[in-house]
Amino acid sequence: MRNLFRKILQKLFHIEKPKALPMRFFDEDPDAYCWEDWKEDSKKKYPIRYFMSETLPLFFAVHFFMQIENFWYWIVSNTTRRYHKLDLRQPANKFGEEDYYRWGWVDECNQILYACFNILVNYVNSRNSSTYHYHISEEGIEKLKKEIEEAREDEVVMYKSQLEHTEEAFALYNYWTKDRKVQAKKVGEALMDWHQNKSKDKDQSRWNKLKILEQEFDDATLDATIRLMKIRPGLWT
Repeated sequence: MRNLFRKILQKLFHIEKPKALPMRFFDEDPDAYCWEDWKEDSKKKYPIRYFMSETLPLFFAVHFFMQIENFWYWIVSNTTRRYHKLDLRQPANKFGEEDYYRWGWVDECNQILYACFNILVNYVNSRNSSTYHYHISEEGIEKLKKEIEEAREDEVVMYKSQLEHTEEAFALYNYWTKDRKVQAKKVGEALMDWHQNKSKDKDQSRWNKLKILEQEFDDATLDATIRLMKIRPGLWT
């Protein structure tokens, strides 16, 4: 609506407008003809037409159309999309298994963990459904490797950085959705084995095995969380 209104006024009060010009703030050439120069020249040559095609549309865009759009965005954001809400629930699994959380109270330590990795999962899924980004998958990684082979010399560093980030995000995604569940299953089996045979566990071999597996599980969780924080600046869609 905003753009349509502007196009109509610009059509009715046409001023020859360049397709592209530099901005004074970013241009190092002091003699370059910039947008600021064009605006000043247009105001002097065509004051009425400039007002109708440039000033008036901007006024309505800021004070009218933008207010409506912001109000609608507020409604959508608070009813359907709810970007400000983060769902901590984990994929349904058997009661008692690691990361079984569907509703209700959960301790802060797990709130932090679920929040961080749910964001990662959302990020990967969003990237993989996008047509504008490299997918975070085996196919996406192979595509980036090919881009590096064919890239210009000045693009290699950029593609290598993107490849490293994609590989790490993919590895962490696989850890959270697959490897962690395998580790948790081993811990659960060791716990059950010790519980059923603790009277026979005279040398505490079962107990020691359980403690080792639990420590490995906790260490892997901590390591993955730290690695996730390191790639955090690159998590954007």
